[in-house]
Amino acid sequence: MIDAENSKDFETVKAMVWESPSALFVAKTATAAEGNWAGFWGHDVVVQHLHDVIYGGPFRIDPDYTKAKAVLLKPDVAETYVPVQITVGYAGQQAVPKPFLLLIDWVKTSSGWRMASDIAIPVPPAPTPERK
Repeated sequence: MIDAENSKDFETVKAMVWESPSALFVAKTATAAEGNWAGFWGHDVVVQHLHDVIYGGPFRIDPDYTKAKAVLLKPDVAETYVPVQITVGYAGQQAVPKPFLLLIDWVKTSSGWRMASDIAIPVPPAPTPERK
C-alpha cells in the first residue's frame, strides 16, 4: 500500500481499502476548525481523504521495514506496525519528513487483504535533558 501511495497509484490504493462503513483512516483534517486530526469513517470517505492527502501537495512515506511487525489476531484479521517518516504538504503542513508509528489493521476478504484501519501516531521529539 505504501508503494502505491508513493507512486500515486490511486486505483491500487482505492482497491486496498476495505469496502465497509467501518473502514477508518485517522489523519490531519483540512482545517483546524475540523478538529485538526480526526477519524474518517467508511470506504468512500476514507478513499476521498486518502486522495486529498496523496494529491494535496508533496507526499511520501518512508518506512523502516527492519522494524516492521505483523500479528495475526484471527485467521482473517491482522495488524501491522512500522515506524515511518511521512512527508506531506496537505492542509498547509510544511512538507518536511516527520516520524510516525503506522498501525494498520487488515481484514481478509474474498478479494484478498484489505485495509480496515490506518492510524499514524505522531512521534513527539525526544525531551531535552534538564541542565543543572
